[in-house]
Amino acid sequence: MQRGQITEALRAPSFAEAERRLADVDADAVERDAMGLGARIEDLTERAKLLYSDVLLAKQKLEAVGGDDAVARVEAKRRIIDHRRQLFRPDDPGRPRQGNPDRRIT
Repeated sequence: MQRGQITEALRAPSFAEAERRLADVDADAVERDAMGLGARIEDLTERAKLLYSDVLLAKQKLEAVGGDDAVARVEAKRRIIDHRRQLFRPDDPGRPRQGNPDRRIT
């Protein structure tokens, strides 16, 4: 590596400053940090693979039921119908009277 590259890589104003910074570096600490980061990268890579696998499995399951939001639409319609049935049950004692919607039958 040339002096200019070293100076630039260390973002030092001069090569002398770059040399001073390098002299102050604790090589053992840098090596420990590098090993720790390497292990973290391996863990995150494995986690990314697992998450990608989960996404693929979810897509396969979605495609198995039609590949779109058909199931969700059917479920939403069912909930709306159930809700309307509850609202319009004539035998519901808590249902407001027709003449005064704020007054409840007790």
